[in-house]
Amino acid sequence: MEEPAPPTRPIPTPEPGTERHATTTMSPIHWIGVVAGVLALVDTALRWYSVTGPFADEVKRLGLPTGRTAWGAGASAWLPMILLALAAALVLAPRFGLKVPFTSGLWLLLALVAVVLVIIRWVTIVPDDLPQGAEAGPGFGLYVGFALAVVSLVGALLAFRTWKR
Repeated sequence: MEEPAPPTRPIPTPEPGTERHATTTMSPIHWIGVVAGVLALVDTALRWYSVTGPFADEVKRLGLPTGRTAWGAGASAWLPMILLALAAALVLAPRFGLKVPFTSGLWLLLALVAVVLVIIRWVTIVPDDLPQGAEAGPGFGLYVGFALAVVSLVGALLAFRTWKR
């Protein structure tokens, strides 16, 4: 004897005007901000400056690091990356039903501050307490961080230009 099939319920269709799709679509410009913010968090694990020279060779032999990540390079290294991640969260907020007023303007402000802070970090990269024979310079993480901040800034400018058109 066969068991009867369980009763099925029809999938409810949303009433007109209540679809979430209208508030959750994101343009490619907005995805630029999201990707830049996520990659900025990854960038904090890369070396933001490296020490080279004979002193660095001795330090390497001892098994010690010859550079610092954003977390060890100071607030002007990790703060801009956190600002880019915050900008990504702001851009994503409407996708989760949160209404953030003036999103593109806030994104623009955060990206601009991030660019300025990375430039400050770049200019002030050489520590005063370097031993004789050691040289310090920007690492790969600083270049990546600067590129991400500029890309986010360009995306924010494009989003700001198209805002309320």
